[in-house]
Amino acid sequence: MVYVKNIVSDMRIYPGMYFLCKRIKVKDLQMKYRKHTSLKDLAQALGVSIPTVSRALKDSSEISRELCAKAKELAKEMDEKGFQFSSANSINIGRLVPQICYYVYAYAQLLKDGKITEGEKINVVVPTGNFGNILAAFYAKNMGLPIDKLICASNDNKVLYDFFRTGTYDRNREFVLTTSPSMDILISSNLERLIYRIAGGDAKKCAELMQSLTAGGEYTITEDMKAQLADFYGNYCTEDETAKTIAEIFKDSHYVIDTHTAVAAGVYDKYVKDTNDTTPTVIASTASPYKFTRSVMNAIDSSYDSKTDF
Repeated sequence: MVYVKNIVSDMRIYPGMYFLCKRIKVKDLQMKYRKHTSLKDLAQALGVSIPTVSRALKDSSEISRELCAKAKELAKEMDEKGFQFSSANSINIGRLVPQICYYVYAYAQLLKDGKITEGEKINVVVPTGNFGNILAAFYAKNMGLPIDKLICASNDNKVLYDFFRTGTYDRNREFVLTTSPSMDILISSNLERLIYRIAGGDAKKCAELMQSLTAGGEYTITEDMKAQLADFYGNYCTEDETAKTIAEIFKDSHYVIDTHTAVAAGVYDKYVKDTNDTTPTVIASTASPYKFTRSVMNAIDSSYDSKTDF
C-alpha cells in the first residue's frame, strides 16, 4: 500500500493570474536553464524585451540596497516589537521542525483512516537533494514514530545513492541538470548532521570528514558508522524513468505528480522489486506539478512540447 502525501499547499491557477504564472515560469527557467545567464537568453525565454528584464533586475537591486541601508534601523524596530528575521532555507535546523510534523501527521492520518494499526511500522520515501526532509523523518523515527525504512530517492545526481551503497561520499563528478532541479545537488549539507549522529556525537570526527570533503571532494565513513545506516535505502531514477513514472501514475489514477515526487515514486518501485517489502509506505510529495508544467506535461504527452506554458 502506498500513500502519496502532498506536503506542500496546492497551487491552483485561475484565469487572470498571469503574474503568478509568469513568476512560476521565471522560477522554472532559472532552475532548469542556469547555463543561459545573459539578459538576451532570459528575455527570449520569457517572450519579453531586454529592457523589460533589465528594468526588473535594476528595480530588485535597488530594493535590496535600500533594505541593506535601512538594516540597522529595521533591526532596532523589529527588536522593539519583539520580532526577529530568520531564513528558512534547507540548512536551517528550524526548517526541520515542521518537516518532522509532516510524518507525525501522515502517520496519524493513516491510523485515523484505518490503513494501519497503532504501533504498526511504515516506510517513508523522500525525494532528496540536500538531505533535510529525509533527515526530519530520521529524527521523527528517533523520537518514537514507528518508521521502519527511510528510502532516499535521488535523480541523476546520485551522490547520496553512491554514499549509502559504498560508504564513500564523493562530489567529484559531473553535475547534471535535470527536470527535478531542487535535487540537483552534489554537496548535501544536512548529511553532516546524520554523520555527526552515526559518529557517536563526535564533533571532531565529523569535522575531519567535512574537512576532507572541502579539501579533496570526498570522504569515507568507517564500517561501524556504515552499519548504523541500516535503516536507510538509497536508489535513483534517470530522467527517462522519472518521465515514465509521471505518465504511468497519470494513466492509472489521473493523479498528476511533479518531477521530484516522480523520482520518489520510481525509487519506491525499485525498492519493492529489490526487497519484496510491502510495508505501508508514505511517499513525500515535495513540490507542485504546476511549478514544472513543461516537464510534467511532456511526460504525460509529448505533443505538449510544441505548445507554450499558457
